[in-house]
Amino acid sequence: MIVPTDFSRVAIVLMFVMLSGCTVFPAQPPHRMFLLPVSEVPGSTGERLDLTLRVITPLAVAPLDSARIVVRPGGNELSVYGGARWNENAPVLLRDHLIESFRRDGRFASVVSGGNPSRSNLVLVSDLNGFHAEYRDGKPEAVIRLDVQLIAENSRGTLATRRFEVSEPSASEALDDVVIAFGRASTRLGQQVADWAVSRHNLD
Repeated sequence: MIVPTDFSRVAIVLMFVMLSGCTVFPAQPPHRMFLLPVSEVPGSTGERLDLTLRVITPLAVAPLDSARIVVRPGGNELSVYGGARWNENAPVLLRDHLIESFRRDGRFASVVSGGNPSRSNLVLVSDLNGFHAEYRDGKPEAVIRLDVQLIAENSRGTLATRRFEVSEPSASEALDDVVIAFGRASTRLGQQVADWAVSRHNLD
């Protein structure tokens, strides 16, 4: 008669566990995934420009260059909301939001992303220095800071530069309300950047 060793006993137990569809490890809670909300804004009644604008994905460093929802609870501390994430990295989210803002505005004849092979007249490049929730007076606000350059495609010359900073208070500390605040802040930012780019578009 063959007596199984301790190792054999463990192997047999694990085999039965696997066959029964059970696991010895606790199930991890699923991440909540959020889209960046888009607010309805009226199109502009200004003059339509016969120009194509290319919007490049903003540059960012960690932790902003990720899909984590970043929060600054106080002082110099940075953290993230546990068990939650955006559906894309923050720079990609904001790029798509800016493109949508320009298209809704309607003053540029065409708006394309960086990877689009179409020719363009102007290029919008930027650095994302803030895309986080920040506590002020004990309440969270969505904060976005973006340093922007408007560049002539042919000459590669810089036509204008500007830093944009917008913030929107959250209705509560609940993550769903914080995400809504991010959407409002992004909409305001998109409108401001569109107005600025139109006013600085002169290629002469």
